[in-house]
Amino acid sequence: MKVSLDANRPIWINSDVPVGAQADQFLHAHYYERTFDGQHAKYEEHFDRNRNDPDSAIQEALSWWHNLKAPTSSEAVTLNEWAPLLHTMLSADRISMLSETDLVEVFMRVHAIRDHARRVENKVVGLPDSRHYTTEEKAAALARYVFRTRSAQGLSVLDVLNYVLYGGSAYNLAGRLWEAIASSRYKIDHLGISAVGEIVGWALPDKFPPRNGSTSKALRSLGFDVQVQA
Repeated sequence: MKVSLDANRPIWINSDVPVGAQADQFLHAHYYERTFDGQHAKYEEHFDRNRNDPDSAIQEALSWWHNLKAPTSSEAVTLNEWAPLLHTMLSADRISMLSETDLVEVFMRVHAIRDHARRVENKVVGLPDSRHYTTEEKAAALARYVFRTRSAQGLSVLDVLNYVLYGGSAYNLAGRLWEAIASSRYKIDHLGISAVGEIVGWALPDKFPPRNGSTSKALRSLGFDVQVQA
């Protein structure tokens, strides 16, 4: 993939970081740094401008990425520190044995979950409305809530994630992901498609690069006619 080539990779990203993870953070940075006008993301306007030549748009964005002397936000930490940890914790021989504390560590490093956690009412995740909570505190509280929650048929979040990631062939993983958010057997409250999709990407980055709403919007801004989940 182009993003991992020396000609396109910033100097602050380790060369052994999985390609899919690099692609995720490139798109993350492009979306937040280059499509916003104030508080509004104008990715549809970018799509209209780039839809006839997405190859040129992505090459221009890659040149911008390569020339960054420092990360725009947390990309270096995400790629050089978080990605290896998530890959280990979400591996086939580890995921079913994660403790509640382990799940907190995972959830605090998944951007889609952090973003969702900020919006969840405090009382839902057992936090009193006595003060403002940081994103990390809300993500940790959400992890503890999800760890203790069961699907309608009694499955835990570890059962669900293990099924999505390793419950069959890679070819059928998309179908299992859809089951995880649509079937009463697997659906866990506050574990949506962006969260599960990004978890898949961190667990299996070279087969399924991390994907959430922000990366979809970034791809669309570069001229690719992808669907953006509401």
